[in-house]
This record gives sequence, structure tokens and C-alpha cells, in this order.
Amino acid sequence: MAITTPMDIVSYITIRGTNKVVRVGDCVLIRPSDGSDRARVARVELIGRDDNNNVNVHVMWYYRPEESFAGRRQFHGARELFLSDQYSVQSVDNIQGKCNVHSLKNYTELRNVNAWDYFSRFCYNVSTGTYTPDQVAVFCKCELPQNPDEDNCSKKLKIYWSDSFAYMIQWQRTWTQRNSSSDKNANENRTYGYPPEQGKPM
Repeated sequence: MAITTPMDIVSYITIRGTNKVVRVGDCVLIRPSDGSDRARVARVELIGRDDNNNVNVHVMWYYRPEESFAGRRQFHGARELFLSDQYSVQSVDNIQGKCNVHSLKNYTELRNVNAWDYFSRFCYNVSTGTYTPDQVAVFCKCELPQNPDEDNCSKKLKIYWSDSFAYMIQWQRTWTQRNSSSDKNANENRTYGYPPEQGKPM
């Protein structure tokens, strides 16, 4: 439904059977349409009323890594999501609850991770199978981007996706001197690169 007049806009809704208020910008759990037990996560972009006086939420979908083109990788956290470019209109009756989608930094600083806590560091273009950013600086003992569910170290890695869908690893070392020219300590600067658009199968 297209929102055409200010009268169509609803400032907030209350989840049925609860006192939880949902506003634009909140993240919510949407009842899956395929009958599965796992709710889908979405960000509310707009709340509006249609011509039949039904209140709907306009949402942007989050994808779980295994739902994306590249699939789930070793470095993906158990509660990691990708903000997609997929837009949908849902009845407010499909909202099961609210949740929080944090940045990776804020997620790692949580003292307690609850069932409604998630994090996101990538945006996902569903039609092209590409990710933004396509490279991230990382610290991980397994030479992959940071997985907040595991311990990390100071190694970084740059990975590219080849045309034959195989990984090519390129080390990019930037040696920096600390305090004086005689200081032998160095930093390794590496990033992880997601597959470019041409890596997606036809």
C-alpha cells in the first residue's frame, strides 16, 4: 500500500496481547509465512492504515547468513543478521514481539546476550547477492573476520572471491614503526572481502 496522505500515517502500534509499543525504527519479530518455528526479523520503516482501516507495518527484512547467497561462514556469529534491501508490508497481527539489532561493537559490549538480541555488520543486496561493506578489517586467531562467539587475536586477513568461486587469499601487510625507528614491532593490516557481484552464479 502506498502512503498518500498524512492521515494514513500511524505513529505507533501496540503488539496484540501485550503492552509493548512499536514505533518506526524498532526491530520486530514477524511470524513466518512458511509455517516454520523461527520468526523473521525486520526493521519497521513506516506504520500506516490502508483503505480498509487495517493497520500495517512497512518493514525492511533482515536475513540470516544461511539465507544469503554466500551462506553461513565460520566467522558468522550465532545471532548475526544482514540488513537486506527487501521491503514488505505486513499486518500488525503478524508481529510476535520486539527485538534489538545491535552493531557488532555494541553487541560485544553486552554483559548478557538475551534471546531478543542480535547484531548486524553487513547490508545484503538480495538481487545481486552482494554485501556492503565488501571488506572489513578483522581480528581473529582463525584468520577470519571476528566472530563474537569466539576468542579473537590480532590477525587480519584479506579474502577475495574468484570467478571460479574459490577463495584467493592475499596478505596485505603494513609495517609501522612504534615510538622509534628501532622498534621492531609491526602491525598486520588485513581485511575480509565478500564475493563481488560477478561471483554469483547465473
